[in-house]
Amino acid sequence: MRANRLIMNIVIASILGFALCLLIKSITIHRDIQSSMVFVAELSSKIRPGQRITAESLIQDIPYITKRSISLTPAEDALEVMKHEMPELSYLSDNPFRDIITFTTTDLRLDGMDSWMQEITDVPGIEAVYYDQSLLNQLSADRGRPRIGVMTLAVLILVGSIIILILRIKRDLRSYHQEAKILSLAGSSASDIISHRRSWSTRWGMITAGLASLVMLVNILFMNITLLDGIEITLLQSIMSIAAMILLVVAVHTLVTHQSLKSYFAQLNPSVKT
Repeated sequence: MRANRLIMNIVIASILGFALCLLIKSITIHRDIQSSMVFVAELSSKIRPGQRITAESLIQDIPYITKRSISLTPAEDALEVMKHEMPELSYLSDNPFRDIITFTTTDLRLDGMDSWMQEITDVPGIEAVYYDQSLLNQLSADRGRPRIGVMTLAVLILVGSIIILILRIKRDLRSYHQEAKILSLAGSSASDIISHRRSWSTRWGMITAGLASLVMLVNILFMNITLLDGIEITLLQSIMSIAAMILLVVAVHTLVTHQSLKSYFAQLNPSVKT
């Protein structure tokens, strides 16, 4: 009986945790995709060293660009990396690469994408800007109804999981009522019985939530292998969802146990103060 209860509680807590994870992800997905979307600004082959620094400085002043993400990669470094990864190209005497500046964005609006791109290419020394079109498609797709749909689904699963967890706790408490009545007849006060069972329920909630966290971590790792860049669940999101799940599960166990037993003793003997 205890094993079945433990397994069911772990399953419920895991589903609850995934609902929280899905809710957090649906809120942050637009920012996550943008942070993983790398833009590459290609510099002119005739650019002078001083102009590289100027171009990098001017890019920092362009809206939506994350300043700390800006990185200048000289053509010489790109050639060395390519020769290291592909030794067969070591014979190259002329460098086919150009200096590039890479960066990511935050809160970039797709409706102003063309003018924003033009602002970058207007920087002296920059000839073209490249980016992953597939990520841009994801960025446009995550807004509107699909995103609201995911958030709604996450909330429904979350509420449903909490309701099922509450019903299971109350079911276990109904089987405990007889024991509580015997303890009360034996001289134990209602407050002591409630306090003892509340502590037991809190520990039980912590154990099931802890085991559910392990299940969540394994599943999150598996999911991230198959998800595209920008959609995968980050470490921070995993920690936040697991922490929220643990707090919620423990709180539900504690509060439901306290209120249910308090109501039971009030019905059993209205004169007894709990």
